[in-house]
Amino acid sequence: MAKTITWTKMLVPSSKYDIKCPYSMNPSAVTRHDTANDASAMSEISYMIGNSLEVSYHVAVDDYRAVQGLPFNRNGWHAGDGSKATGGNRTSIGVETCYSKSGGDRYVKACDNALTVIAKICHDEGIPVTRVFYHKHWSGKNCPHRLISQGVSESEYRTLVQNRYNEMYGGGNVVNTSKPSTSASGLKHKVGETVSFKGLATSSTASSHTTNIAVKKGKITRIVSGAKYPYLINGGTGWVNDSLITSGSSSNTGSSSTSYYKKYTGNSTSLDTILKDIGVPSTYYGNWEKRKPLAKANGISNYSGTASQNEKLKSLAKTGKLKKVGSSSSSSNGSSSYYKKYTGSSNSLDAIFKAIGVPSSYYGSWEKRKPVAKANGISNYAGTASQNEKLKSLAKSGKLKKA
Repeated sequence: MAKTITWTKMLVPSSKYDIKCPYSMNPSAVTRHDTANDASAMSEISYMIGNSLEVSYHVAVDDYRAVQGLPFNRNGWHAGDGSKATGGNRTSIGVETCYSKSGGDRYVKACDNALTVIAKICHDEGIPVTRVFYHKHWSGKNCPHRLISQGVSESEYRTLVQNRYNEMYGGGNVVNTSKPSTSASGLKHKVGETVSFKGLATSSTASSHTTNIAVKKGKITRIVSGAKYPYLINGGTGWVNDSLITSGSSSNTGSSSTSYYKKYTGNSTSLDTILKDIGVPSTYYGNWEKRKPLAKANGISNYSGTASQNEKLKSLAKTGKLKKVGSSSSSSNGSSSYYKKYTGSSNSLDAIFKAIGVPSSYYGSWEKRKPVAKANGISNYAGTASQNEKLKSLAKSGKLKKA
């Protein structure tokens, strides 16, 4: 039985986050899949990263190694249950087991390696074994198909994972952090604080840490009470404790402070560098289209990345007045997150969008409408008649959510 495994990271580039992993994630579950294919882990991940399909998963495991394709703090499109915040796509780390199409010895070895991988993920991410699920749990799909055909139930599989966990880590239950603490007794810091630190550990239960680090500042995104290194930084940078933290300031001291990113004090003239430095999520920088929601939150309409528009964003960042996307004060009038109700008689979706105030960047072609469709729960939008009718219906009922 494998208790160690070769682990290769080949992460999707950030330029494809909007397709492969658009949402940040604090994982609280693991989803077990079979690939229904006979390719190696490296081939599976290479194909996943190389195409432009909204299909993605975090790790593929074969008889030799595990290959990680997505960061664990980003979602994947693997559970078949859309973009709902509590679903498998948005909460779970997807693990694909290779060679399930034909089965045989390679699949048996891949299954054994998958137990090691899932036990490691549970340990490192603080996910309880009771939160290990089959793909079928989320959407009803017959997956992992070969395990199911062999009569291995989900509860029996959890027992296998727990046994492997015990072999690897000496027994005990995995700490349940599916509902992360914002503070804990005896700890000096809270979720949401930006802290400086002198070292990082690879997990909350690591035996030691390293001081040879490139990143020395970040935000606490999770707390595991009672752990040696209880604070998770930036959703995955590493783990720290009170003795490693050299300074910190809460970003939750008041309702007004949470509406703005911190003030930029550096000397860079690169907008993306500035946004990264002040803690803007990577989904909002990298190109001008990614920055559109940020520009909109700061009163810049019809943003197209012009020099004057970018200078305004820089100026706001340098004065500490750059509003966060979705903050309570990012709207000038405090209006709802829905477009106004359509009361006309047109059957043209673009005409309807224009009439209710949808920005022109979100209509004119089906590809432009994808952000609106996604915001309204329509996954894999391709401009089909049924998908467009749903958008029209939402607009006519006043329930079309803003992108």
